[in-house]
Amino acid sequence: MPGSASVRTVDCDVTGRERPNNRCMLQRPGVRTGIPLYLLKVTQEDLAGQVARWKPTRQWSGWLAGYPAVLEALKDEASAHGGSIRREFVHSYAGRDPHELFYVAMAWGFGATNVRWPGQQALLGEPPRAKIEGIVETVRAGGAAAGWQALYGDHRIPGLGYAFGTKLLYFAGYTSRCPGPRPLILDANVLSALHDAGTGFLASGGVRCAGLLRLLETRRPVGR
Repeated sequence: MPGSASVRTVDCDVTGRERPNNRCMLQRPGVRTGIPLYLLKVTQEDLAGQVARWKPTRQWSGWLAGYPAVLEALKDEASAHGGSIRREFVHSYAGRDPHELFYVAMAWGFGATNVRWPGQQALLGEPPRAKIEGIVETVRAGGAAAGWQALYGDHRIPGLGYAFGTKLLYFAGYTSRCPGPRPLILDANVLSALHDAGTGFLASGGVRCAGLLRLLETRRPVGR
């Protein structure tokens, strides 16, 4: 997201109506939430149709050997959509087995890139089942705050940082009826965009739970 993009400051009430030029307190007093104008035009349908390139490599076939139905579903999805996985396809796993959701979310997140880091390979090769179940079940039942605490607390998983951890939270909880604000993805692209918009978030990360929740509570609901 270019730093020169036009922005305006918005706040939202519980109905999603905008209240222009109000301060949204995120990480520190006086910080504004600047939303680039082009983002205000994005609808929920645009998000649902967003795609990520993916292909059934030997690596993925090996990792998904224990989940043949998931592997076939991913292959069918990519074949039907020009070698891509749609966001709404991943959402379709939101209420299903946590381990199936984990693999589908990771496939969408890694896309067509080569998974080369040993920690990531180990995570996909032998994912900690109990911790994944704990994270997914917690965000489904408790919402974004509880999910964040699970991700970085008792169920912390080495190798599952901001980028992929929040993808798991997002796909597990966004379409559920979890209380409070719904979880959103917080990867390098989002952090850079928030930094460029002058929100006080650092592009390098360092996000605390309280700051994340203030962001979720003051965001403009997309598509309204």
